Amino acid sequence: MTPQSPSPQVELRTPRLLLRGARADALDAADLFEAMRDAQTMRYWSSKPHDTAAETAAWLADKMVASPHNGVTDFLIVAQPNTAEGIARPTVVGKAGCWDGQEIGFLLHRAYWGRGYAAEAVGALLAHMWQSTGVRAVTADVDLRNAASLALLRKFGFEVTGEERNSMETHIGWCDSVYLSLARPAGE
Repeated sequence: MTPQSPSPQVELRTPRLLLRGARADALDAADLFEAMRDAQTMRYWSSKPHDTAAETAAWLADKMVASPHNGVTDFLIVAQPNTAEGIARPTVVGKAGCWDGQEIGFLLHRAYWGRGYAAEAVGALLAHMWQSTGVRAVTADVDLRNAASLALLRKFGFEVTGEERNSMETHIGWCDSVYLSLARPAGE
């Protein structure tokens, strides 16, 4: 699959999550704004925390809804209702996806850290990539200071392929990158 050959949207389900394409609606924007306005959640993202729900709505429309990857290899993470975890309705709590063919990225609202949601979403995304695309490897570019994301990727078998100092300037200054890769499992 390439960016020039869009595929039908799919939904990925896990025991607690639904990964689906973004929608150009106020509820997706409002939910995702709760994550994207949080400074800690956005610390290692490529842009500063959002100031308004309208900013998040514009970002969703431009970066996800209009993308051929939306709902194909790039998804919103929707936590399903769960009274034990205090989730009353399906709620967008982040995003996880592969774009440019194979580079993985994910963002999860800080209120949901430490519950296994990121691992659940990344696991579903990787299984989907192996089953539904022809990519030979999934890659990642992670800020060296982002220990939680690095640990999660290593848990799935990602290996460091390189590092670069001052690879990107963001709202927190110059960032050093760790590059990782996970080869397609044999037989997939």
